[in-house]
Amino acid sequence: MIFIVIASLVYPGGSLLDKNSIGFGWSKNFLSNLFAAKAINGAENAGRIWAIGLMESWFCILDDLRRLFAVARVSFVEMT
Repeated sequence: MIFIVIASLVYPGGSLLDKNSIGFGWSKNFLSNLFAAKAINGAENAGRIWAIGLMESWFCILDDLRRLFAVARVSFVEMT
C-alpha cells in the first residue's frame, strides 16, 4: 500500500477532466494513470516505478500464498 501512496504523491499531474491539473487526485484520476510512462499532462511520470513496484510485490505475495496453500493441501491429504 505504501508504494501506491508514494506513486500518487510523485505523479506529476493531469486528469481526464483537466489535463493541466497538478498531482494525483483520488477522485479525478484512475489507478492505471500511475502506470503510464507519461502523465496525462505530458510530463514524465515519476510515480510509475513505484506503481510497478506495488504490482511486483503483489505478485510475490500471491505466489507465496499459492505455494503455502499447495503445501498445506498436500499435508492435509497425507493426514487423511
